[in-house]
Amino acid sequence: MLFKWSSEEKSNKCEEKTNKCKEKRNKCQEKMPVIKLKHVVSFSSEDPAHPAANLLKSEIYRKWQCADPSEKQASVVIELEKASKINSVDIGNNGSAFVEVLVGRSSSSEYQVLLVASSFMSPAESKSGTNNNRVRMFGLEKLSKSVSDQKWDKVKVVCTQPYTKASCYGISFVNFHSPECAEKNGTQGKVYIKLYIRPNYN
Repeated sequence: MLFKWSSEEKSNKCEEKTNKCKEKRNKCQEKMPVIKLKHVVSFSSEDPAHPAANLLKSEIYRKWQCADPSEKQASVVIELEKASKINSVDIGNNGSAFVEVLVGRSSSSEYQVLLVASSFMSPAESKSGTNNNRVRMFGLEKLSKSVSDQKWDKVKVVCTQPYTKASCYGISFVNFHSPECAEKNGTQGKVYIKLYIRPNYN
């Protein structure tokens, strides 16, 4: 005798599976430490009331936005506390239609794209000023593999808003996560080997 799931039971099973996947992903992200941002190297412009330095305070909601809403793009370069691999990026929007993330090294002026320009607001949302604080989390699958496999010590965030010139734009926060797990007990990088000695009775 074959047992058949009802449509409602199938839906519940799918929902349970989805929730489990979300929980697993959240636990993985919790284990990944946030890379500390050292200081702002440069920026295209800033609103005096919402300076670029606000992005260094990721634990509180303090946005950065450009000085003139007619600017074609707004960008900020931030130095990381140390060279790190990046395998996850969290971005809180502040009126930008697209946000792109590039990475580089202090020894060079060149940048490579870590996260391609990603949509945060549609043309309709941009014109009406709705959903302008959307938050998106980009896992390893959304980042350039060849770039995320390397270590970088500075990041460049580029924001654009081609759909409206009504207000200034930028981002409210940005967090970068490293795959290098930081343990609270200070045992990071240590390897422990347990030896079992068998007595010789001969």
